[in-house]
Amino acid sequence: MMTLMFALLGMAILLNFFRSRASSSVQPQEGATALVAEHSPTVLDAGRQPVNLQAKRTSNSRSHDYAAELQKASRELDEMRLHYTETWPPVINKTKEVETLQSLAAAFSTKEVTSEAEALPPVVVRTTPVSGVRDVAPGVVELSVTFSKEMMDGSWSWCTAWDDSMPEIIEDAHYLADHRTCVIKAKLEPARTYAAWFNTDKFENFRDADGTPAVPYLLIFETKGRTTPSTREARWREDLEFFATTLNSGHKDFAKLISKDGFKRDLSELKSEAEHLSDSEIIIRLMREVASLGVAHATIDWRSDKFDFHFYPLRLHWFGDGLAVVGAAPSLREAIGTRVVRIGSEVPEKVEAALRPYIPHENQAWLHYQSPNYMVFDQLLTNLKIVPSKGRVEFTFEKSDGKRFSLDIPRWPLKAQLTWLRPGMRCKFQYHFTANNRRRLIGMSICRRQRRSTSNTTNARMSGSHSKALPENCLHSLTRIQWSE
Repeated sequence: MMTLMFALLGMAILLNFFRSRASSSVQPQEGATALVAEHSPTVLDAGRQPVNLQAKRTSNSRSHDYAAELQKASRELDEMRLHYTETWPPVINKTKEVETLQSLAAAFSTKEVTSEAEALPPVVVRTTPVSGVRDVAPGVVELSVTFSKEMMDGSWSWCTAWDDSMPEIIEDAHYLADHRTCVIKAKLEPARTYAAWFNTDKFENFRDADGTPAVPYLLIFETKGRTTPSTREARWREDLEFFATTLNSGHKDFAKLISKDGFKRDLSELKSEAEHLSDSEIIIRLMREVASLGVAHATIDWRSDKFDFHFYPLRLHWFGDGLAVVGAAPSLREAIGTRVVRIGSEVPEKVEAALRPYIPHENQAWLHYQSPNYMVFDQLLTNLKIVPSKGRVEFTFEKSDGKRFSLDIPRWPLKAQLTWLRPGMRCKFQYHFTANNRRRLIGMSICRRQRRSTSNTTNARMSGSHSKALPENCLHSLTRIQWSE
């Protein structure tokens, strides 16, 4: 009897154990399965998704944040792994869900980038020949341009950069099978410079399939066969042709900056007069032509050592009370810190006005900043008859006490090696703000300048007799400096 009771009790314990075991293994699995069905696509069938998710993503695909879902699923997977092994079915499902979300997030991100790129206008990615080359073989060749997108068939704009800049066309333009490359067949002459705009502000028929115009692009190249002219006049004619070509093609809005007819007339006159002009006179005429564009960054660098030019060994700067000397050759040390009263026969203000047509500038401030650099250009001042053509040039200076003196300034070649004397200023200025928010200098400390050629130092004092109201951020426009040993 006791044996039977123990047997029944054992069976009851085993039955209860299996029931609790089944309950603990089924319930989490059901919960995990519901979670997967609600938040992730079906993994086993790539390309197919549960019906309810397909409808939801179809209605709002752009706003679907796969990255956020991936972050959430990854966090849930980490929590599961703390309590269960990798072989537990909910962990396996969650792992597959995370992998799928990773793929979807990456694909959706790529799609967004591609969509943004498609909205941009087409650009030139390749040309044949490469723009800028100077050794293209003459003869019949194919010129081609390849864009970043498929283009509208039967529509293009091969435009001249200047008169006669395009070669002779042998075969009309057409697109290749890729719908991105447009080709023409042309005959190239030896020793020529050719150029073509692909689209301009007036002609923009290079368009993509959606009708968006391509960004303008300039193709320019030279062909082989150029020989060096034997005479000075021939070399200048070649240089002037190159000047006209590059200045014209280098500015997309050239016709708005200057009269084309006037530009051609000026260059034609210069070519015809070249044999009667000196090299410096031709370069100065070209400087005036470039400055007439009114573009500050378009300039002829007259300081190049390729030119046989001369300058005066002074460094000048406009200050609040006039033009002052801020650097000089050792032989002209007494001029440092003085105000320039006259250059040759003219006052600095009139010299600046005479130089104006030769200085590239877009406003008065830039003209005023650049003019001191041109006031030491000997050939330019000689050409304007501000200084005599031979001998030394007389400059008149004024010290802070009002005393004036003159110096004969030598003409130095640009290639000359010069040790400059100039103030290396380290000053503390005391100032206060007046009612109209302009700074007024009320005191100044002793400054020191050092010579580069020696280790000696010289003390200098700022003259306080010229203190006056100064614009904000214009402390460099102080008074002149008086040097004393």
